Amino acid sequence: MAAKIRAVGAAEEAARAGAGALDQAQLRHGGPPRLDPTHAADAARAYLAATGQSGTVNATANNVTVTVTTRQSAQLLSLVGIDTFSLTGTASAAPVSAITTPPQGNAP
Repeated sequence: MAAKIRAVGAAEEAARAGAGALDQAQLRHGGPPRLDPTHAADAARAYLAATGQSGTVNATANNVTVTVTTRQSAQLLSLVGIDTFSLTGTASAAPVSAITTPPQGNAP
C-alpha cells in the first residue's frame, strides 16, 4: 500500500511541475492560462528523473497527465513464485487562473 501511495504522490508532483510550464505568448496576449505542451512534458519528465522515478507523461495545452510505475518486492507472494509486482499511480494537473471572487465572511 505504501508503494502505491508513493507512486501516486510522485505522479502528482510531476504533474504539478509540468503544469507550471505556461504558454508565455498566450499570457502576454491576455488569454487564459494554457500550457506549452513540450515544456510541460519536459518539466514533468525532469521531475521524475530527479526523483529516480519512471513513468509516462502526456501533456496538452489544457493539462498534464503523469503515470508512474514502480516495482515492489512481494514478501509473502514469493512463497508461490511471485517475487515482484508492478504498481502504478496516475495524476493530472492543469493551469488555473487567479481566484477573482473575494472570500465570504468578515475578512477585511
